[in-house]
Amino acid sequence: MDNKPTDPTKRNERNSKEHTKRIPRRISAPTSENEDYRNDDNMDDNTQNAQEYEDYENDGYDDNEGGYRKTPRNKKMNYTIFMIATISVAVFASVFLFVMMFNQFSNNPPSSEVIETPSPLLTPPPQAGDEPETNFLIGLIRQMSMDSRRMDLHIIETGENRSFFVEGATSMRDRFGNSMSFPEFSVGDVVEITHKDNTNTLDSVRISAQVVSYRNVHDVSVDLDNRTLMIGNRRFPVTSETIIQYQGSPARIEDLDPVDIVSVDVFADQVMMVNIHRGHGFLQFPSEHGIIGGTIEINTGIFTALAEDGTEIKIPEGEHRITINGRNIESLILNVTVTRSQATMVSMQDIEFSTGILVVNVTPQDATLTVDGQAHPIGQQISLEYGNYAIHVEAEGFHPFEREVAVGSQGIIVNVELEEIINRRNIIITTNPPDVRIYIEGEFVGISPIQAEFTFGVHQIVVAREGYEGGPVTITVTEDSRHPHIELLPIIQQFPTFPPMPPIIEENDDDDFD
Repeated sequence: MDNKPTDPTKRNERNSKEHTKRIPRRISAPTSENEDYRNDDNMDDNTQNAQEYEDYENDGYDDNEGGYRKTPRNKKMNYTIFMIATISVAVFASVFLFVMMFNQFSNNPPSSEVIETPSPLLTPPPQAGDEPETNFLIGLIRQMSMDSRRMDLHIIETGENRSFFVEGATSMRDRFGNSMSFPEFSVGDVVEITHKDNTNTLDSVRISAQVVSYRNVHDVSVDLDNRTLMIGNRRFPVTSETIIQYQGSPARIEDLDPVDIVSVDVFADQVMMVNIHRGHGFLQFPSEHGIIGGTIEINTGIFTALAEDGTEIKIPEGEHRITINGRNIESLILNVTVTRSQATMVSMQDIEFSTGILVVNVTPQDATLTVDGQAHPIGQQISLEYGNYAIHVEAEGFHPFEREVAVGSQGIIVNVELEEIINRRNIIITTNPPDVRIYIEGEFVGISPIQAEFTFGVHQIVVAREGYEGGPVTITVTEDSRHPHIELLPIIQQFPTFPPMPPIIEENDDDDFD
């Protein structure tokens, strides 16, 4: 059943107290039964109040609440006014901030120098009146003094060297804008600074964010002729102002090697700083080590052959594990320390050579045998370390024998038969005229020209031909003697001689000679 009263008078009689509290002050609610709404004197007012009450009544009636549910119109109006006021204040604040920023930008126009990612902390504050102007510079730290808190800078733009001091009010930042302390800066840093005119005290100092840093890299090649560094596929010039250090001490560009571990700072495509974290040294291996097929393994990553005439390897400084292998040795593992720019000789005294067996059989048995200059018995086992050896065998009346053999895990047997030395040679005997009968040691051997075998020494040859003078001829035969040529002289025929005839005495009969 609907308990909602239809008459304002009855409703007010039931809820005179609670209803009076909920009626707006502009509405006068009836308070007693004797009060008449239809009084002529109050007709107009009561009619207006009844209409306002009806409007108020239309807001709703809730039995659970014990009366009317009210949504006042003045609350909606207050919320609208609050929102309008808030938006107005926000707009005013935005306009005010914009005007302030515009004035600051107009008073401090940006520098014409192109700086990548400039730091807002380094933007000079606006100056007023005759205050000193703030200067912005980029420099390379060449030296630092912790006691006096001084920085010696090479100004990159002008090329001059200047000194500045850091005080308690100086703002110090890293490249990301984080706070730093003075000792955290180091030689080789490229910094952006601000300072006032006519003073060497820094207002701010910050590590430049424009520096390109290559940290802990290797395979950095050096071109000494062109004074450049090659990092990856990029080439950067090295200037006279480039700082090169090894563990805080000055170093030279000539000291750089691709095996070194370095950090490089590049600014405006020029090398500003090279810090050598780990340099290089050398490992030297002796020559005539006797290792066959020797190899060197360094830190299980570097392999190289072990040369017979000695080996030198360029290697990073520090501790290294070296393994030496070979066909004739047991693997040798060594720990060595390499010092920068120095050579370290690797000792092979602890190498254990493997041994093999060599047997040399020789004919004739009275020969002598040497192996690498050491005498050894013939036909017996000789225990030798793995390797190559020179065998020499000789005997009187025989040509010597030489050969190189390789002794390994399997035994080796060498059979040698010496070649006898023959002390004779063939001699060709020629004569003039030819066709001369030749007798050697009284034995006829043939008609010239003739080839005959002679032993080394002196021999007698007899030649004969009718009509020529013959006789013995002596020759000496040696290994390099010349072949003999014999000239025969013809025999001159002699006629028989008679005694002189006695004088003929003729008798004369003329007696007149008497």
